[in-house]
Formats: sequence, C-alpha cells, structure tokens
Amino acid sequence: MVRRFWRFGQTKEVTINVVLSDGQKRVMDTLLYKKSKALEFDKIINNSIKVKVDLSRKEFNKQIIKPNFL
Repeated sequence: MVRRFWRFGQTKEVTINVVLSDGQKRVMDTLLYKKSKALEFDKIINNSIKVKVDLSRKEFNKQIIKPNFL
C-alpha cells in the first residue's frame, strides 16, 4: 500500500495514515505478524548463507556407455 504513494523519484517524506474499522483490526494484526515472521526468516536465511561455496569446475572424463537397442 505504501509503494503506491511512494513513487519512483519521490524526494519528500511520505506519510501514510491507515484507518481501520474494528473488523479490520484482525487483518492488520495478521499482516504485522506475517511481516515480523518474514523479517525473522530473512535474518535466519542471510545468516545461514554466509558459508563458503566451492564453485570449482569438475572434469568428467568417464566414457559414456550407451544402451544397446534391438
């Protein structure tokens, strides 16, 4: 929702006011919960990615054996 108001090239601060009814409070609570879980997941993923990866090439020099068809 914020991205619709915060356009490309925006130079001034953008203020968003969200007006909710009582029925929409649970929806907003769920969105905020999902946001916190997504940030937590992102942090865990980024910490686990910091592992050295071996990208060296492997040479395949074995002979290829094709099946015999009748």
